[in-house]
Amino acid sequence: NANNNNLTLTNIGNSVLDLELSGTNLTAANNVIDVTNIQYTFNGNYNNSLAGVLSYAKQKKDVNILTAALQPLSFKLAVPTATTPGNYSGTISIIAVKS
Repeated sequence: NANNNNLTLTNIGNSVLDLELSGTNLTAANNVIDVTNIQYTFNGNYNNSLAGVLSYAKQKKDVNILTAALQPLSFKLAVPTATTPGNYSGTISIIAVKS
């Protein structure tokens, strides 16, 4: 059962912004869901230049968020079939950088 809980980023500064994204594996005790199972998109389409797959390494996306603009951000997690049920946790980092 999927939930559509999308994020909205707001540029409250005075510069146009791009974003750098990275993440960690999701873990629960000794169980792991690899970070590459997390996809993201800035426009709802997971198959274009504003979409990507998370990794440990920062990935810069040319989003060009204008000053005072809102930018949607969505994530999708693919849970492998053999994954042990549990409460998994990890980190997703989003860093704004000047365009």
